[in-house]
Amino acid sequence: MMHLSPDPIWGWEAIASLDAGRMALQAYEQERLRTRPGEVALVLETSDGKVWLHTKDFYPSGVYRLPTGSLKGGELPDDAYTRELAEETGIRPAREVHRVARIRYRLDGEEEPFMSYLYAVHHVDETPRPLDAGERITDWRAIPRSGLAEVAAKLRQLQPEWKGWGNFRAVAHEVLIEIWNR
Repeated sequence: MMHLSPDPIWGWEAIASLDAGRMALQAYEQERLRTRPGEVALVLETSDGKVWLHTKDFYPSGVYRLPTGSLKGGELPDDAYTRELAEETGIRPAREVHRVARIRYRLDGEEEPFMSYLYAVHHVDETPRPLDAGERITDWRAIPRSGLAEVAAKLRQLQPEWKGWGNFRAVAHEVLIEIWNR
């Protein structure tokens, strides 16, 4: 379940409840929400309206998603965006930052400290090239915006050992779809 409302700084604020059965998280994802400050998610858009997704060498076969990166201790989201954009894509950010949304998470009825911050980067017409080999990115794929719902559904339908990760990762995609549909 998700609640979405306009936000003067972030564009939109989403509150995602992770209590429902289909949103079940495994211990690792629950620990992430309770102990880490958050992450940035990169919405890399081409000039013709597609969105870049990536996969990594340890993901289940055929799974692509929006790139994300963790905030380091004390790091502000805009600073993490600049760092992660370079590390994961090789792109230098434009001077103007395009914040899309901030996602807060509720687990067991409690709001967790972890937040996801979505940033849009426009006119990414060439395949991104990570600067950090440690990111383990093996492929990029540009899909139409309309394909994002299928990506989120695939994340939610992963095998049991990946199900909690997929449920957590699907949220940013679903928030983006909801924003685009408004």
